[in-house]
Amino acid sequence: MKSITAQFGQTIFDISLQELGSIEGVFDLLEANPGLQLDMAVSVGTNVKKPTPVIDLRVAEYYSRNGITPVSDVVE
Repeated sequence: MKSITAQFGQTIFDISLQELGSIEGVFDLLEANPGLQLDMAVSVGTNVKKPTPVIDLRVAEYYSRNGITPVSDVVE
């Protein structure tokens, strides 16, 4: 199983969108990563196991191709 490294301010929803192309993959990510929780930011540098398959390849490829890293955590 491949993994990615969480960036500052990313939530499990951000990672699901970035890597799986849809937030529908959130529960797959949580199942593959028992230490993560739905209601918290993922710690910077955390290796997040990426389950397959990708839900929407077009979206995942768009983020990858354009170097976009979604971050939705509100930093004050």
